[in-house]
Amino acid sequence: MEGNVQDAPPSNTLVVENKYLSEKLKPIENLPEKLEKPEIPYFKQKPVLLMVDGFGLFFKEIKETEYWICEQRKASSYLVQWIEIKDSKPQYFQRKLSNRNGLDVKNEKRDSSLIQTIQNRVELEKQEILDFLNEIRVFISENRMHLPPLDDDFIERTIDPSEKLMK
Repeated sequence: MEGNVQDAPPSNTLVVENKYLSEKLKPIENLPEKLEKPEIPYFKQKPVLLMVDGFGLFFKEIKETEYWICEQRKASSYLVQWIEIKDSKPQYFQRKLSNRNGLDVKNEKRDSSLIQTIQNRVELEKQEILDFLNEIRVFISENRMHLPPLDDDFIERTIDPSEKLMK
């Protein structure tokens, strides 16, 4: 069975009334002019450093140097390391620690290594570092959906290239 092809095609200039739309509601007027960028989460009043395959969380500032902990996802493991940022320049001072679980899961061996590494770098109480690790466990658990690993397109849309820490 074939359709009726003898009639003229409908005009796209005709006004069509939609009985389900009120005069007050004009849907096209309700669209935002520009879609807003996704909100970058904050931790300790600092924005989370978003990276393609991970993120960084602020720990503490000591003598004009900021200390951050970073987590990256690689295949089936997580890589964790401390960094320090001085004059907007990141400096890694530890090898990456590999583990099956991210920072949201307690791991005695990894956590001991993280504590020892930061204590070798700056003078801090062990309990302060333990409290921080517990605090980030809760933060990451509650915000895992909003934290990387993210795709390159998301990063390009949300972060100024000068703010990228590592790729």
